Amino acid sequence: MCGCRPFLPGECPPQTSGRRLCTTSCNSDSNCPTNEKCCSNGCGHYCTPPYTGIFVCHFLIIIIIIIIIIIFSLLLVNTGWL
Repeated sequence: MCGCRPFLPGECPPQTSGRRLCTTSCNSDSNCPTNEKCCSNGCGHYCTPPYTGIFVCHFLIIIIIIIIIIIFSLLLVNTGWL
């Protein structure tokens, strides 16, 4: 392996209002330390840990539960229980 990281999963944190530094410390995720993303602050770019957000996790859990309910309902319909 070459050790290249062209893209790191996750998203950049939401941009905050207020004063922004117009310096660029990175051009892509591969310019950042391990597990950090190259994110824009609206003027420059900087390295920061990715934002995963708790809502992403909750959303995936809800989708999985819905899929299980649909599969269970189909099984009940096909076996004549519903």
